[in-house]
Amino acid sequence: MSVDSDNSIFIAGNTNTSLTGSSLSGTNDAFVARYTSDGTLAVTVDIGEASGATYGRGIAVDASNKVYLGGYTNASFFNNTLKGSQDFFLAKFSF
Repeated sequence: MSVDSDNSIFIAGNTNTSLTGSSLSGTNDAFVARYTSDGTLAVTVDIGEASGATYGRGIAVDASNKVYLGGYTNASFFNNTLKGSQDFFLAKFSF
């Protein structure tokens, strides 16, 4: 969990089902959910590949309110060839 300068709350994780506002891509997808300061769900974004599973493991927000999601995958992620049985990724979001 991380909080931005507007007190929006960001959480990261993984899911094996579709979330509000998005649809499942693979067997598991990583996700970022943003909640307003009063706890209302504002947006959910998931990332994954149909060929495998993607897991969100860490989240951070920088001073410019950019959101960073770290995790790993066993799929060829964003057109990159898998280098091992699992590869790390870092994704950047602007909400």
